[in-house]
Amino acid sequence: MRLNHILICYAAGSAASLLGLLLWYLVSHSHLINLLSLPNFGNWSITLAQSRLLWGGLWGLLFALPLLKRHPWQRGIWLAIFPCMVTLWTYDAWSISYFFSLHPLVVIIDHLLWGLACAWLIRYASKK
Repeated sequence: MRLNHILICYAAGSAASLLGLLLWYLVSHSHLINLLSLPNFGNWSITLAQSRLLWGGLWGLLFALPLLKRHPWQRGIWLAIFPCMVTLWTYDAWSISYFFSLHPLVVIIDHLLWGLACAWLIRYASKK
């Protein structure tokens, strides 16, 4: 495994997290969040952005592992399952009202978009 590929995976994970952060920022400031009764994720701050970039990069290192050498889109979807499971497990997972809200669906969509963006960025950056 080359160091170049590991760095590309980390950077792609961070960039995909940044894209997701910008998407949810736009959604939270639109009227769509009120129309669909989507959960508001609170105040946006530099601390939130830094943690999303760090964790996105660390989860992006999953793409450096030699598993699932399939089509990049399938790989992005399958590898997005791991951070999605961790997020659903750690954030208020034991509350019954949590599972009867749209919050788990928002988390799943967010992580699937992250996985697809990360796979695309890795494919784009790895081309010579």
